[in-house]
Amino acid sequence: MSEVRVAVLGASGWMGKVHTMAYQTFPHFFGVSDGTARIVALVEGPSKAAGDLSHRAPGARIIQDWNLAVADPDVDLIDICLPDHLHYEVAKAALLAGKHVYCEKPLANTAAEAGELADIARAKGAITRVGHAFPRNPVHDLAKDIIRIRRNRRDQAVPRLPARRHVWRSERALHVARRWKACADRDCR
Repeated sequence: MSEVRVAVLGASGWMGKVHTMAYQTFPHFFGVSDGTARIVALVEGPSKAAGDLSHRAPGARIIQDWNLAVADPDVDLIDICLPDHLHYEVAKAALLAGKHVYCEKPLANTAAEAGELADIARAKGAITRVGHAFPRNPVHDLAKDIIRIRRNRRDQAVPRLPARRHVWRSERALHVARRWKACADRDCR
């Protein structure tokens, strides 16, 4: 059995937590006959509490600088769950260090950057993957529901208002008609 030693970067963020949990639970779903993964490092900046991370992956080191994880000879795979603007820089450093890379989307900001990373990966014999397994965030559904509820409440409240003078502004035809009538009354040109 082979083992891949993983460093999860951005471990205290929502996606970092999801990845950390996935590495620890996938043997229950897929077995270990083809190999397994073990989190050896959780990486988060100094502003986050390391204590909160320690229980997420028992035995993993808590590191505050992603450069240390990239340089660590005990790390095989760099899992990038950092803010998007850091993905290219971190992926490039990891690939140049000979690490495999799993990165949340987007891997890079341009096609040229992505091509450069692909070239480095080929030259180093590294495997790269971009996380497209979760294209829709449940939080987006929650936001949509909240907006729909607020719209419904607003729509129900409008007819009960004693004066609806503001409503005509949202209807273009009425707005244009009122504007031209006002101009005609004052001889606007």
